[in-house]
Amino acid sequence: MDSLEKSAKTVDEAIELALEELGASREEVEIVVLKEGRSGFLGIGGSGATVRVFRRHADETVREAVSVAREILEQLLSLMDIEAVVEEKEPSESGHAQFNLELKGEDLGVLIGRRGQTLASLQYLLYLMAGHRLKVHVPLSQRGWTRTVQP
Repeated sequence: MDSLEKSAKTVDEAIELALEELGASREEVEIVVLKEGRSGFLGIGGSGATVRVFRRHADETVREAVSVAREILEQLLSLMDIEAVVEEKEPSESGHAQFNLELKGEDLGVLIGRRGQTLASLQYLLYLMAGHRLKVHVPLSQRGWTRTVQP
């Protein structure tokens, strides 16, 4: 099992249930809080918390994901007639992603789009395509995408 969703009264309880079922520790997983629980007033109107837990993959799987994501991104850029170089960049220390890709080229503003919507859509497509090809969750971060103009 690669990922699962769990619900409980609190976020911590949901995380513990998910970790127990996966047989993993907090260091081995990535946690996404889908819904925070509410206690309600006098026990009325409360709702539970829901989390999604993904098992982190070994370095070998991450290297394969980088290679596949880079290949897909280069193909997408080629199909869009955009000349850019795709480079792997070390992930930030925020822990949001296990790898980042950097695009370098001239006039890459078309990839960003209005309020970053085009870039977010491109990232989502890349996430889906790489995940489908590898049959695993591919951790991508929009924060890792940068635009550099070459002189």
